[in-house]
Amino acid sequence: MSEWWQLALAAVGGGGLAGVVTSLVAGLFQRPKVKADAMSILTDAALKQVNELQERTAEAEQRAAEAERKCRVVSSELDDMLARMRAWRVEILADPTASDRLRQMVSVDPGQPMNGRPGR
Repeated sequence: MSEWWQLALAAVGGGGLAGVVTSLVAGLFQRPKVKADAMSILTDAALKQVNELQERTAEAEQRAAEAERKCRVVSSELDDMLARMRAWRVEILADPTASDRLRQMVSVDPGQPMNGRPGR
C-alpha cells in the first residue's frame, strides 16, 4: 500500500509540476495576445476621447460662428443707428427754430465721448 501511495503522490506531483510548467509556457505564449488586447483597449479608449473632443470642437465652432454672425448683425444695426443719429443731428443743428436745449443735446457727435477725447 505504501508503494501505491508513493506512486499516486508521484503521479499527482508530477502532474502538478507539469501543470505549473504548462501554465508558465502557455502564459509566455499568450503574452503577445494580452499586450495586443491591452493595446486594443487603449486604442479604443483614445479613439472614443478623440471623437468626443471632435464633436465638442464642432459644436463650439458652430456656436462661435453663430455668435460672429450675431455680432455682425448688431454691428450693422449700430452703424445704421449712428448714421441716423448723425443725420438727425445735422437737421437739428441746421434748423433755426430748434430750441437751445435740443441743440445742446445733439452738439456731441454720436459715437464720440461727451468730453471730446477719443474713446478707449
